Amino acid sequence: MKYRLFSIIAATAFALTACEISEPDSIRKPDQVEEPELSTFVFSSEEDGTRTVHEGHTVLWSAGDAIRMAYTVGGAWQGASGNASSGNPAKFYASDALLDGGRTAEFSVPGRFTGSQTGTYQFYTIYPASATEENFSSAPSASVTIPMQQTPLATSFDPAADLLLGHSIRTYNSKPTESIPLMWDRLVAHADITLKELTSIEGFSADETIRSVTLTAQSGAHLTGTYNLNVTTGALTPTAASNSVTILPDYLAFNNGTLECWAAILPVQITSLTVTLDTDAASYTRTISSCDATFPVNARRKLGINMSTATRTPYYVKVSEAQTDWSGNYLIV
Repeated sequence: MKYRLFSIIAATAFALTACEISEPDSIRKPDQVEEPELSTFVFSSEEDGTRTVHEGHTVLWSAGDAIRMAYTVGGAWQGASGNASSGNPAKFYASDALLDGGRTAEFSVPGRFTGSQTGTYQFYTIYPASATEENFSSAPSASVTIPMQQTPLATSFDPAADLLLGHSIRTYNSKPTESIPLMWDRLVAHADITLKELTSIEGFSADETIRSVTLTAQSGAHLTGTYNLNVTTGALTPTAASNSVTILPDYLAFNNGTLECWAAILPVQITSLTVTLDTDAASYTRTISSCDATFPVNARRKLGINMSTATRTPYYVKVSEAQTDWSGNYLIV
């Protein structure tokens, strides 16, 4: 299912929320630079079809969501006190976390934004805030991470892995006070995965406790990992790429011999795939040496995997008498 492209409407307000006591001008040191006052950008979502939890046919914002924001003035990236330089690197400011989720959202991004800059203003945003850090010294290139270990929700992907890049639709000749429209682009695909026919595997029991599900694609495929993201073009360059993703079991449960889970991965064409289900009793592995599974950007792709031919490797072998070969793990009864 291809998601509808979506946008977020952002309103920016510069409210003085804190004041600093400064020294009298008469005793101010000549080389002392006055620090910008603490201000706040407020970005407000006002449209349907926005973000992070999949609920049937739409994706909603959720409580706890947070973004990062960077901006340019006159084409120059901004640090804590004006144009970025080696001593004043550009920053990605973190927003406060949402208190509530739903179809609309409002993010407050506090920071020290200098008020004396002149030129056109352009804004860039990344979701989630955890995908990147405040350090933006290589602007416009930011280091971003799509987690190799993900904890999906019961019926949705892990929001921490749903990488989005946003930008303001227009530029502003001065620090804006009106609503600022932002356009978001999703950079990942969503895999809706079902492991089938688990009860057909000899020795499998639905009473086993799930530890993880790992999908490993062919060598050279990029599913997760760390990348350099050009925030002006959306281009991703791998720095520590991975061809696998591990899904952790917080909301995972067996259901009549099946296991359903989600993953957020980079757009990719998978030509071979190894699936490993780890439980407290055994490891179940199936390798598909030849397949053709394409995961487009900003789309949900269902992936059903028949596990009936999986190889079962128990963690412990029950024995009641001495063995000639004690290699491996044994439970003596």
